[in-house]
Amino acid sequence: MNSFEISSEELTFIRTHLKSPSLEVVLSSEFSSTSPDFRNKIQERVKTLNISSGSQKSISHTSLLGGFAYTREPLQIGFDLEVTDRVRPEIIQRMSTPAELAAAPGPAHLWCAKEAIFKALVGATQPQVISALEVGDWKREESQIETFCLVNLQKFKFSSGRGCILKKNQLTMGIFTLM
Repeated sequence: MNSFEISSEELTFIRTHLKSPSLEVVLSSEFSSTSPDFRNKIQERVKTLNISSGSQKSISHTSLLGGFAYTREPLQIGFDLEVTDRVRPEIIQRMSTPAELAAAPGPAHLWCAKEAIFKALVGATQPQVISALEVGDWKREESQIETFCLVNLQKFKFSSGRGCILKKNQLTMGIFTLM
């Protein structure tokens, strides 16, 4: 059985980096894509948390685990969760530049970063293709946490954007916030 738990220290670092003190991440194998009725289970869990209409949330799921991230701050949020080995280099090459690939810690890191950014840009600013997102400025912050940014942030008319990747066991998780 796969285990992916976010420690309190990791969550504190992610909250601080993303400037979202209220950020929460809810993960469960019941929310995995192999679990019967997983989408309804996620929505039911969201309802039990009484997340206000002003809060932002983003959902992702894999065959092993699913979940969502939410914040009560006035931020747009994107969340992605991937089985690390499923992210094939030949796929990420089609949606990234050679410079992005060279700078990223790994294909799953870059994939999760782009997916989280894409989800955070929901609405009028979301590009038609994920390759329009330029990810860079990678920094290792903790043993399993990398930070990144959207290099071409101004193109999407936001003043600030920050992201974190947490890789543990078989899974890679990305969260990105925009102001």
